[in-house]
Amino acid sequence: MKFCIVIARYNENVEWSKQFSNVIIYNKGTSLKGDYNEILLKNVGREGHTYYKHIYDNYENLSDYTIFLQANPFPHSPNIISDLNKYINNTELNIDFEFLSKEILNSNLSGCPRHLGLPLINTY
Repeated sequence: MKFCIVIARYNENVEWSKQFSNVIIYNKGTSLKGDYNEILLKNVGREGHTYYKHIYDNYENLSDYTIFLQANPFPHSPNIISDLNKYINNTELNIDFEFLSKEILNSNLSGCPRHLGLPLINTY
């Protein structure tokens, strides 16, 4: 099974990612110093743009499993390191999609808990 970890970064510390192989860091901030597989992007869009770009650019040769992460995933998924090791080391893994976040936010057209007052209904 082939894994790829795709990280969407602005200027966060990604030192934690060095413990994993096959990591691609799409960087919209200052260039990293050190041994990273880094692809520099213009600072447009959010992490969704970064994930889409990876899929679009690699559509014909995507890994068996691609794990998409923000550069600082710990607030959303405090156990991310152990979770990643669990998936990567599972030779019989057979899933289509799974959330790695421990906190799933529900939003509706009135807004969402993280952005109170955001007029999603007007945007929609």
